[in-house]
Amino acid sequence: MKKLLAILGVISFVATSSISVVSCHQKESSNKIDLKTIIKTTDLGKIPNEDINNIINLLCAKNPYLDATQIKIQHLAENSAVILAKDNSWKYFGKVNITFEVAHAVDITSVTLPQETIKILVSNQQKVSAGELNKINTEPILLQDIIKAIDTQLEVNVTNNDFIVTNNAQSGDYSNPQTIEITVTSATTSFLIKGAFIFTAQLSTTTQQTDISGITNLKTPSYFGVSNPSEVFTEDIRQLLDPIITAAVQNIKSTLTSRDFTYTLTVKWDGRYYWPGHHWWDQYLDLSSKSKTIQVQIKGTGNATGETPNINVILPKAVKK
Repeated sequence: MKKLLAILGVISFVATSSISVVSCHQKESSNKIDLKTIIKTTDLGKIPNEDINNIINLLCAKNPYLDATQIKIQHLAENSAVILAKDNSWKYFGKVNITFEVAHAVDITSVTLPQETIKILVSNQQKVSAGELNKINTEPILLQDIIKAIDTQLEVNVTNNDFIVTNNAQSGDYSNPQTIEITVTSATTSFLIKGAFIFTAQLSTTTQQTDISGITNLKTPSYFGVSNPSEVFTEDIRQLLDPIITAAVQNIKSTLTSRDFTYTLTVKWDGRYYWPGHHWWDQYLDLSSKSKTIQVQIKGTGNATGETPNINVILPKAVKK
């Protein structure tokens, strides 16, 4: 009888232990989170491409509590995909349908630029460092020229955020000008452009900067010829002021060029214009019957330094050219 009780006790213990293990496993499964409760934003809007990593990164950006290491993509289609928990995920279960629109970016491979002339400030012309050469990639006039080339040749309205600039200049002696290659590559986040193009630049260096903050007056233009005096755009104003401001800077030091400064305009615009087919707005002035005062502030770059106060400039009444 004692042996029988002992055997029943062992059987009871084993059975209880088995139930305990199963119960623990079920509790772990119930701790997983349904992806539908984490992924609240399922429409990603416009995306630059259908790269899986890019889609996951954008999804996480719109759903900040989502753990990218625990999910995968299946059924990737033209404008949709299915997000599932990974087979071995300890965190999630379930699936979520997401949607997006792939932007039709323009290929920039065909863009061309004439050879640029760039001068950068260095501490020692015989020992120019890689860090000093990296300044080329963010040189303001260079970026403006790249944007203008892309905009005019491909009819898209890009910004500095749509591309990345690199160069092949090597650290060393730059006592004399050298020719380098500059590569413009579309940013992975750009909806507007794709691809890359290369152009050359003549690079020279200087060890001194000239202070231009003392400029307080600019020559008043006497003639302003534009295609439409009723709608004068920023580009029209810059074409008028570029030579005037360059002359004022060269009065400080004759070797300075338009690459050694940038300037901003403060204008009370008269209206906005939508460019059909380009999908952007531009502001304009109506100078068909009156002149208008604007403000210009000049900032030294490259071989120049300093920042001027706001300078009043009177734009004359425009005439059709």
